[in-house]
Amino acid sequence: MYLMIRLREGRTAIYIRNILAALLLLLIGFCFAYTIFHIRESDNKNEVSNYAGEINVKDYGAKGDNVADDTRAIQAALDALAEEGAAVLYFPPSIYKITSPLIVPFMQGKEIRGATSLQSTVQQHTNNVAVFQFTYPDTHSIYMHDLGISYRNQQKARDGNAYGIGFGSTQGSPNGFYHLMFERLSIAGAAVGIGINQKSGTQTVWNFSLSDTSFASISKHVIYFNPPTPIGMPMHVYNNIRVMNTGNGIAPKGEAFVFTAVEAEIEHLDIEGWHNTIFYGIGGPNYVVRHVHVEHHVFDEGADKDLFYLANGSLTVENLAYQGVSNNTTSVQLFHSDTPEANLYLKQIVVGMSRNKGGAVVIATQQSTAFIQDVRTNIPVTYPLDSYEKHVRGNVIESN
Repeated sequence: MYLMIRLREGRTAIYIRNILAALLLLLIGFCFAYTIFHIRESDNKNEVSNYAGEINVKDYGAKGDNVADDTRAIQAALDALAEEGAAVLYFPPSIYKITSPLIVPFMQGKEIRGATSLQSTVQQHTNNVAVFQFTYPDTHSIYMHDLGISYRNQQKARDGNAYGIGFGSTQGSPNGFYHLMFERLSIAGAAVGIGINQKSGTQTVWNFSLSDTSFASISKHVIYFNPPTPIGMPMHVYNNIRVMNTGNGIAPKGEAFVFTAVEAEIEHLDIEGWHNTIFYGIGGPNYVVRHVHVEHHVFDEGADKDLFYLANGSLTVENLAYQGVSNNTTSVQLFHSDTPEANLYLKQIVVGMSRNKGGAVVIATQQSTAFIQDVRTNIPVTYPLDSYEKHVRGNVIESN
């Protein structure tokens, strides 16, 4: 009898232990599932800052549904970034509708970022105004990255204030804006992608770098740094830039890249569907453009007839692959400079024209000194007038 009682007690204890173990496993599973669910929910919403010192635009009332007007909320977040101890302003994945320019206040050592340029987009719903506008001189050390900038309506070339990112101030300062690093942006639908939109005074953007950035449906200029009153000689660096202007019915009326009194270096440029001039440089001591792919380019009748234009200083173009057409019955010039002080350095240039209406194609213009090496074309090209001084090395002008 005693043995039977002990046996029953042992079985009961085993049953109790099994039940407790099962309950414990259920509790652990529930806690794990609850945690994973909320982690995924937070990841999907991306409303939790990644680290301390980061301001989230949604904490200031931005909806990000592309319906509500988020202008005031985002402006409040920008103002807070400038005034508070936070270092980062974050745009979670959403489309943020705005109806007036976002004014970047005076700040230094700050970061403005999205999740990626495809996920976090600020979209301007008002025509002929900027999306982001830098207006306070001496703003410096700004890092903007992983953000989309767009317009609801395609901006026309005549919409001269429609800048994706504009720099300009009525408060003249020789310091201007400096130490600006922009990466992994996408800018679409603007008249001008990035540039100075100040009409008068002295304002300069110093030490500017742009990399891994795409532009689409730009109607006038991709980059426009042409200050009303140039001062100094700032340095700009561009790397891995893509410009897409095909299939949208837009024939850009301006030069793609414009620099006045700026020393600029462009590396790895892919530009498709642009009309007329690609590069326009004035007064810079040294412009360098390397590894360029130009496709579906068009020289329009009656428009600018230069692919690259230089006034003063030197321009180096290396590893250029060009494919396009000319609708001009007069001559077009691939590399043009009309001042004796200009120097052209051309190396490894491949030119393919699928159509030419009959005008001459000039490889380089008169009144400049050109160093030419390894240039190949599929059409006859001409040298300029006798006043042009050329230094030719290597395999030059192979017309097929």
